[in-house]
Amino acid sequence: MGNMDTVDILYELLQSGDEALDFLCGSSNIESLETCINICISLTDLYDNIAAFIENNNIDEKHRSREAALNAAIATEKLRKTYNENNLSGIEICLYYELIPLHIFLKNEVYFWFGTYPDMAKMYETRDALLETMHECFKQHRATLKLDYPYDVSIMVLCFNKVYLTKKAFDSIIKYTDFDKHKVEIIIINNGSSDNGETSAFLKEINDPHIKTVDLMHPLGYNGY
Repeated sequence: MGNMDTVDILYELLQSGDEALDFLCGSSNIESLETCINICISLTDLYDNIAAFIENNNIDEKHRSREAALNAAIATEKLRKTYNENNLSGIEICLYYELIPLHIFLKNEVYFWFGTYPDMAKMYETRDALLETMHECFKQHRATLKLDYPYDVSIMVLCFNKVYLTKKAFDSIIKYTDFDKHKVEIIIINNGSSDNGETSAFLKEINDPHIKTVDLMHPLGYNGY
């Protein structure tokens, strides 16, 4: 299978998910509950199929496309459950802090590694196109991303195994952060730890409106950020 054949198939699959995500973003209320649940089910199948396609075609990965697809499939299943629970805050966190970033990351990885690398001219074209897309995205969502976003500072903690170190970092941030004085949020990301669920269990214990947790089952390396 040629390189462009591969990227065309994968990218076409991912583009089919764009409209689904747009609908979910515009329907985070519970009025379209059944439709949202059905979309989540379809997206889970989509990401599972992409992960299987990458694996079955023995694609030599220099990146984390397969892991991103698997994490996205898990995120859509989690999102489906939050819809069933009528958990509006859970829907927002899962959608904007987990599923959409994974989807965008997966599209960029597929396009870059399978469609442009190592052609330098195409790499520069891809970079410019990506910057333009990001600029348009920020313009369209400036009310959310710039004007109305409730935090001035986001502290991100990427953790992998050794949960005792994660707890030390977490305790230190809590101790030395004045949440009353400053608008600060903490985002803790479990980057696919293989510690028999210890890190996942720790994240589930956290119950604080200033703290958001993302529990990835498959490691993305530094891309976890």
